[in-house]
Amino acid sequence: MENSGKRILVTGGGGQLAQCLKNQIPKNTADEFLFVSRKELDITNTTAIKKRFADFKPQIIVNTAAYTQVDRAEEEPDLAYSINGEA
Repeated sequence: MENSGKRILVTGGGGQLAQCLKNQIPKNTADEFLFVSRKELDITNTTAIKKRFADFKPQIIVNTAAYTQVDRAEEEPDLAYSINGEA
């Protein structure tokens, strides 16, 4: 019986953590990965998330997106919380 693999969506696709994950994926995997950057998917936008999920139909979602600029987070606490807390 052939393994059809899983559809895996990875947010924060342009970040360091996602890139490390991408480099660990075996070349012969049956899984289908979709790495999306902030430009491709705003994880604070519920409508955009629902659309991306409906289009790709992931079975697994890995959220590697994060607001990591500590100094700016103090200046933009609502945005930092929206990304790191709510999303």
